[in-house]
Amino acid sequence: SEDRMVTVNCGAMSDTNDHFTGSMLLGAPAGYRDSEKRDNALLSPRYIHKWRDLKNDEFDKPHPCIILFDEIEKASSALTELLLSLTADGRVTLADGTISDLSQAIIVFTSNIGGAEQAKLATAGNLGFVQKDCTDTESIVLEKVAKRFTPEFIGRIDRTVVFKQLTRDAVSRILDIELGSAQKRIIASETPFVVSITPDAKEFLL
Repeated sequence: SEDRMVTVNCGAMSDTNDHFTGSMLLGAPAGYRDSEKRDNALLSPRYIHKWRDLKNDEFDKPHPCIILFDEIEKASSALTELLLSLTADGRVTLADGTISDLSQAIIVFTSNIGGAEQAKLATAGNLGFVQKDCTDTESIVLEKVAKRFTPEFIGRIDRTVVFKQLTRDAVSRILDIELGSAQKRIIASETPFVVSITPDAKEFLL
């Protein structure tokens, strides 16, 4: 569930200075404002594993978790350096000097790199994923990634997945799932009723 995953918004951090970025991720150094709130640092084990029922000494041990860095292409140089350190051995040093062991963490980077180029190459009427034989967008995206990040950083990534254009059939099935979820919420409400979607209405939504 979402509450068991830590999300770092690199886009939001790109508008802040390196000190603020460091405080958000590693905690504020001693003597600085909010330094006593080090457990709220995004990479603090007590923050990452706050949903677990752990004893104090268990926070020092590595546990499986997921950390998502969204819009990684907007990461500052300071954040990129921190990620190089993190992906080297799975550990980072927090502002108070303690070690956060993230060696069992799954680290995910998301990016909009190449999105504009994908839109230009997309066939009319498609959104999201394309056919497997359409490899132009993938090569363009990977080329953009190579220009944005250093070989050292790219070398730390185990797998790169390029999301392409969705077929109309896939979008239709997603719409059915969302409509089904909406219907369940309506039925469970204080004033339940059944929603009937005509083919023309569904076509309009697509």
